[in-house]
Amino acid sequence: MEIRTLLKTRFEHILNERRSRQSLTERNLKKFRKLVAHANSTSPYYARIIKKNSIDITACTPGDFPVLTKRDVMENFDHIITVPHMTKRSIADFLAASKDPLALYDGKYYILHTSGSSGEIGYFVYSRQDWARGFAHVLRIHDFKLRRKKLAFFGATKGHFAGISFVTTGRRSLLKLLYRIAAFDINSPLQPVLDGLNAFQPDILTGYPSALTILARKQESGELAISPTSLESSGEPVAGDDGAIIQKAFKTPLVNLYSCTEHMFMGVAKPGASGMYVFEDDLIFNFRDDHTCVTNLFNYTLPLIRYRMEDVLRPLPDKVGILPYTMVREIVGRMEQAPLFLNRHGIEDFISPHIINEFHVKHLRRFQMQLLDKTSFLFKACFEPGIRDEQKAEASRNIQKRMREILAEKEMDTVTFTIKEFNDLCADERTGKFKLIVS
Repeated sequence: MEIRTLLKTRFEHILNERRSRQSLTERNLKKFRKLVAHANSTSPYYARIIKKNSIDITACTPGDFPVLTKRDVMENFDHIITVPHMTKRSIADFLAASKDPLALYDGKYYILHTSGSSGEIGYFVYSRQDWARGFAHVLRIHDFKLRRKKLAFFGATKGHFAGISFVTTGRRSLLKLLYRIAAFDINSPLQPVLDGLNAFQPDILTGYPSALTILARKQESGELAISPTSLESSGEPVAGDDGAIIQKAFKTPLVNLYSCTEHMFMGVAKPGASGMYVFEDDLIFNFRDDHTCVTNLFNYTLPLIRYRMEDVLRPLPDKVGILPYTMVREIVGRMEQAPLFLNRHGIEDFISPHIINEFHVKHLRRFQMQLLDKTSFLFKACFEPGIRDEQKAEASRNIQKRMREILAEKEMDTVTFTIKEFNDLCADERTGKFKLIVS
């Protein structure tokens, strides 16, 4: 962690909060053109686009560039990345060998991967400086006093996933003086998680809203007895009454963080606010009716210009105007259904959709999980084009191995599944949207 960059970025945030909207927009445009100049000289992909479209790098805007999708990133990864020796294959090898979120590629780069709701596996890379800039938003969210805070995370922990990678950053460098971290895996049996939380007694409790709702119900039943002073949800929209259930159980307001693998921390909705402010310090948002395009101004390692996200952000008029950032009404994201199976004891249990979202196997390009009944499912696999038959066979064995590990963690050894290869996977005919988990 680059502490100087972290503190410098936090100071910039403080100054930005005092700027006018016009001043912030002008500043971001200058930063954007600086990023484009860097991409033009270090990224063959962007150099080609700039030349093909006759883009003036001294006067351009994000709208001059084509929309970039996750598939575009993966298909052109080796030409987008600005680190010469880094390739998609070398990252796949790193992820196949490492499940430790504290491990850095070449000791210098943070690697995150996700499939998200699209089922399309994506790799996203940050240098230490990029990471410090993106992580600096944490310092505006937490109220630090003269006491080290105990932070507990309940989510997917066994890999290079966004949530656990953000949390374990608190174990690095001088940040260890601010945080004591405990992480609990959402795919573990619940009782050891409850025992661990009761022993740890966190000041800050963070996790997916669906995960916090599970803990809230255990708090209400008396099986969990903790008193966090801060509750933070992230990773998915807060569904239905979940927010009220969580706040009632822990008697603490819920802060909803908007974060993702591609851009780290993107916004926050604090208790009592009429909406969510998006962090436009280093991000440029283009709001559309059915998606949002985001230009990342702080990632110089894997530049993302007009990157398409399926989240729908609806701008709100900000009557208070205490910040120069855009306020949005809601984040309309898709909630995947949780697969329900019978465990070895004949008791129905679930696998968190986040465990499925973060599934990664080398040479697997895209996948979908089709639930057949309470004891079986079909794993639909799309492999990378051009790989050899023996590589497909190896990928299938690794899918089998990893899924068996996930099922064993939930004592679902009796659940069976079949792996079937597909050239591509289609969106739902009724909604036009792709679902990662289907019945």
